[in-house]
Amino acid sequence: MGRESELIAIRVLREQGWAYGAWRQRLSYREMARRSKLAADDGGLGYGLSEHLIKQRLDGYRERMRPYLEANAVTARERQIAELDELSRLAQAALAKAAAG
Repeated sequence: MGRESELIAIRVLREQGWAYGAWRQRLSYREMARRSKLAADDGGLGYGLSEHLIKQRLDGYRERMRPYLEANAVTARERQIAELDELSRLAQAALAKAAAG
C-alpha cells in the first residue's frame, strides 16, 4: 500500500469513527454535515462532509465493527434483563411488605 493510500485509509477510519460518535449523539445527517466543518477542538473534523458521505462512513463503521457492536448489544441486553429482574424482586418484596402490614 502506498503512502497516499495509507493516508486515505486513516482519514476514512477517522471519519467513520467521528460519524458514529455523532450518530450516537442522535444528530441528523444534516446536523452532522454542518458540524463536520467545525474545528476538531469544537467537535468537528475541520472540513466539511456531505450528508451522503457521512451516511457512507457510518455504514462503513457499522460493517467494520459489526462483531463488536453485536457483542456489546448482547451484553447490554443481558445487563438490562438482570436489572429488570432485580427491580421486579424489589417490587415484589415491597408489595408483600405492604400487604402484610
